Amino acid sequence: MKNTMVLSRGTTSIEINTPEYGYTSNVALALSVGDPSSGKIELFDNQSEFDILFCEMAFNLPSAQQKTLQDFIRGVGRGPDIQMLVHRGIDPFGPDLTGEDRRFIVRVVDFDFGGVRKTPYEYLSAKIKFLMKSAPEFTIPSAIPQGSAISIGGINGFPYPHQRVTPDTVYGISITPIYGGDTDFENNTVNYYQANITLRLNRSMAARLVNYLKTTGRANSIPITCGRGVFLFGADNCGEDGSGVYRVKLIDNVIEIVHRSLDVYLVSIKICFKKWYSTDSSSSVSFSSYSDNSNSLSTSLSNSSSSDSSHSSASASLSSSSLSVSSSSDSSSSDSSSSVSASKSSSLSFWSSSQASISQSSFSNSSSSGSMVST
Repeated sequence: MKNTMVLSRGTTSIEINTPEYGYTSNVALALSVGDPSSGKIELFDNQSEFDILFCEMAFNLPSAQQKTLQDFIRGVGRGPDIQMLVHRGIDPFGPDLTGEDRRFIVRVVDFDFGGVRKTPYEYLSAKIKFLMKSAPEFTIPSAIPQGSAISIGGINGFPYPHQRVTPDTVYGISITPIYGGDTDFENNTVNYYQANITLRLNRSMAARLVNYLKTTGRANSIPITCGRGVFLFGADNCGEDGSGVYRVKLIDNVIEIVHRSLDVYLVSIKICFKKWYSTDSSSSVSFSSYSDNSNSLSTSLSNSSSSDSSHSSASASLSSSSLSVSSSSDSSSSDSSSSVSASKSSSLSFWSSSQASISQSSFSNSSSSGSMVST
């Protein structure tokens, strides 16, 4: 196939230049996200069959192609389904929706035909927003890891975030200046922490991440492990070296994917968490491998001295020189207890105002009906 894109409906088809790199794919998950300010993140999942996928493309076309495109969209392509055929290297609706057959059924939802450009001579600009109706069969490509800075949902091989991360701590206090130079305040004692993260990925890693977020991770707690220097949620929610282990949730239902150039994708998500977990040697963190075929993930986070059948509770106490975490487990036949103590300078304990609990969690694909999920 030539380096062109073909749009067709019925017996009418046109062939135009491929879009310029830098086009954007937006995956609008069918999620309703609650207000996380209470410290409890609630999501209602309407299931993946109601997700919406958009693609916004910019074209640089000679005048003859511009006229052909305008006539097509304002004629047979005015509203109904049309077929889009793209060549290799163009992934209009995400790196995970690419196979041997590259025919998509789409609809045009918006367009803007601009004027002539200075260079190339007599080329004109055009912008079109497509909505995907159906995609061809696709396969997730073999992984090509890009580093070991971050693990998301048990998927290893992610590099340091592109342009770092943008943490945003929202403290549960409202302060109002009043006359006389004083202030009035309301303290609800609940803080929550969110972050915008953008990863610069090759197609194989971008496809794995996007597919995981669209399936297993969409409304569930997502385990994230960060190496040193990441500082995912700021300096106060990680170890001294910037590392940490977290459970997060999406708080924005839109996954943005910018196809920057050949095999370069910028994937951006917005996440939120309530507390972070220790990476101390006394705790074990186990992530199973992510399966592209089953789209399933099983993740456990447990203390090395507690059993699966026990009910455990944890309390945190702060002294002038140490942070101590003690946990106890009760079973029908025996009691066991463990404690972890570390100095302030090297502690990687989880944050908690009074009590925190660590429970074993497992994730699976969404069911066929809407569900409410909260933490």
